[in-house]
Parts: sequence; C-alpha cells; structure tokens
Amino acid sequence: MWSYSAKVTQDIGRWHKAGWITEEGLQAISAELAKSKSTITASSILALSGVVLLGFGAMSFVAANWQEIPKLVRLLLLFTLSAGAYIAAGALIDRNRHLFAHAAVLLGVALFGANIMLIAQMYHVAGNPSDMVLIWSAIALVSGLAFKSGPVTSLSLLLMTLWSSWESSETGSIHWLFLPAWIAISAALFWQRASFGLYLAGATMTCWLISLGYPWWGGGSSHWVPLGIGILVAGICIIAEHSRDPSIARVGRVGFGFSLLVVFAALTGLQYMPNGNLIYSMATELDWYIVLSAIKLSILVAAMWWCVERGNTGVLWLAYVLFSLAVLAIYSKTVGSLLGSSVFFVIAGLLVIALAWSAHFIRNRTVAT
Repeated sequence: MWSYSAKVTQDIGRWHKAGWITEEGLQAISAELAKSKSTITASSILALSGVVLLGFGAMSFVAANWQEIPKLVRLLLLFTLSAGAYIAAGALIDRNRHLFAHAAVLLGVALFGANIMLIAQMYHVAGNPSDMVLIWSAIALVSGLAFKSGPVTSLSLLLMTLWSSWESSETGSIHWLFLPAWIAISAALFWQRASFGLYLAGATMTCWLISLGYPWWGGGSSHWVPLGIGILVAGICIIAEHSRDPSIARVGRVGFGFSLLVVFAALTGLQYMPNGNLIYSMATELDWYIVLSAIKLSILVAAMWWCVERGNTGVLWLAYVLFSLAVLAIYSKTVGSLLGSSVFFVIAGLLVIALAWSAHFIRNRTVAT
C-alpha cells in the first residue's frame, strides 16, 4: 500500500501539470488516498517489535525452568497475562488503536505458547512435540480471525509451517497435510487483505514446492515434479496478469516471482543431483549440467523480457539476481575447462542478444500499433 500510494501521488502530480486532470480531480484523488493511507507509524513498529521481544522473553523464562515458583502460581501467572493481553486488545480496538491491538493479540498468543511449553514441562506430557506447535498455530488462527489481525494470522502460518517441517523431518516423507492447512490460513489472510501475510504464504508454498524434489526415490533427485508445477503456476500467473480485476492481476504478478524461484531451484537440483535421471544416463555429468544451464538461462532471460513488457520491476530484479547466480555457478563448474566455458558463454551471450533484439522489435511494433 505504501508503494502504491507513493506512485499514485507522483503520477497525479505529473498528470495535473500536463493538464490531464483538473484541480478538483487532483484534490479528490488526494483525499481518497489520504483515507486509505496506511496508519503504520514508528510507534506501532516499535510496539510490534516490543511484543516479539516480550514473547521470546516469556518463552525463555519458561525454558529456564523456574523451580522457585509453585506450579499452580506459574500457570495462573501466564494464563492471567495471556487473558489480560486479549482484554487489552479488545479495549484498544474500541479506541481505534488497531496496530497496538495487533501487538496485544500477538503477545497473548505468544504467552499461550509459553503456557503450552510450561504445562508439558511440569507434567511431563508424553506424545509428539510437534502436536503442541499445531495446537499453538490453531489458537493463533482463531485469535487472528476473532480480532481480524493479519499479523496474528501470519504467525499462525509460520507455526503451521514449523509443524509441517517437523513432521516431514521425523517421517522422512512429504507432509501432504501442509496443503489443506496452508489453504485454510491463506484464505483467512486473503479475507483480511493482509498483504504481508499473503507474501509470506507465497514464500512458504514456494519452500514446500521446492522440498518436493528431495524425499522420493530414497533421497534421489526427483526435481521434475516441482519443475513442472513451477512452470504450470507461472503460466497461470501470466494469464492472471491480464485480468481486469486489479487484485487478481496483482496476485499474478507476485505469484510469477514465486513460481520463477521454484523453477530455478528445481533446475538447480537437477543439475547438482542428477543420479536417477533418465537423461543423465545418456550423457556425461558436465554435458547434462551445460544443457540444464542453457535452459535455465533461457527461462530467466524470457522472464526478464516478460517483466519489462509488463512493468513488473520487483520480479525483474529477482530474475536478474538469479541470472547472475546461474552465470557464477556455471563459471565455477566449468573453470577447469576454459575452452568449454568460453564457448558456452559466447553462445549464451548471443542468445541474450537475440532475445533482446526480439524484445526491442516486438516493443516497437506494439508502440506503433
């Protein structure tokens, strides 16, 4: 919202000077932007940061195993503090102090997590420790929905991801329950219009898709699955960018960046863990690496061209960084064969130049039309 408001403010000033909008239109647009302007301030950021510190302080206090205080007193103390945080959040909402209310709810959820750990510690609760993280995530989700708090719902997503990762590491397999849990929390974030939470949802899904390449075939490299999913999602995002609905178009723009990360990671996995691949059996390791490098660079250059055409600056820089990393990896891999690496870089350079010329030609034709 910050970047959007800043961009529109700059644009309307330029449009007003050019005579495209009237003085009345300028004032009306400025007033509308003022209404929707984010209320995040330095004090609210400090409040949220302070809550994070208090939450970790409470959990560290529990971990220190404070034996001097009776068990009942410990429970009453933490539950009272947690309930007090929720009551304070309700009072802050009534006073229209929403960001401080988010901070209070975050504190209440953090103290609830401390309560779970304390009970497990005191009474030697048996069972799977990751289940306690799942309960903590569920409480955070309910609290986020009850108080319409995007930050708290985002915390629920992080806790759910921790639970899923814990379960996956213990079983050594894909944790498919991540999907329905992710969908539920992401739907809540979308309903709350929590932009940061939706970015976080995209990041967690990206990590999960990348992880799909590792568990199968006894730990072999089955990165074909995330590669296919990444390409499919990228195609869907490209279609979504053409939507007339600004929200859908924005999701498509952002989702294209996450899908590009999945494709890049999958191709990297195929490059460095080729054992078990059908194509690898027909070529040497270096040949296989070079072929996939050419495919990777072609995809990244095409992504950069698309981002330039669509004005997607954020993903354009991401693609540029990934392109630089890919080139650096190629050099480090082929440095022992200078002739081979020089031929590859010449071919790659010619490919990029050809794509640049094509983009220039297409753009000129579009402008002329």
